Amino acid sequence: ALAMGNRDQVRREASASEIDFGLSYEIGLARDWLQLGAGFVYYIYPGEEEVDGEKEFALSLGLGNVSFSPSVSVYFTVHPYVAVHFEPSVGWEQSFGPVTLGLDLILGATVNEDDATVDHTTLSAHFSHSTDPISVGFSLAYTIQIAPEDLGFIDRSILWGTVSLTYN
Repeated sequence: ALAMGNRDQVRREASASEIDFGLSYEIGLARDWLQLGAGFVYYIYPGEEEVDGEKEFALSLGLGNVSFSPSVSVYFTVHPYVAVHFEPSVGWEQSFGPVTLGLDLILGATVNEDDATVDHTTLSAHFSHSTDPISVGFSLAYTIQIAPEDLGFIDRSILWGTVSLTYN
């Protein structure tokens, strides 16, 4: 989820640097037609005054073994504030030997003690190269954030990327 610690300040300043550390586990069920995942994400924000970063637990459920795979992820932010983030998505992935290419479209909504809003949509492209049991991946994503008017703007766009290392 694109949830940011010290969210009000970040949105007012319209800039953020974020480093995410994640640990997740995914299992295929029903001959891998169903994918069930769980994880933990720790976010830090270089330059922020608060040292202790944002912490989230995640659950995901999706279809596997299909070219276009719908899924839904739910993130539970437990620190420094409490919120639930929903991300229904649809993805496409194709493998060419050890190389995998994919696209994802995500719509995000957040529910916290104050309100519930659809707050972002993301389009991402990813590439990975696998040499069993290790896979290295890269992604490039474009996110449009939608913020309440009282925070000073309606929306802004973010181009961001990730690097991942996976053990299967």
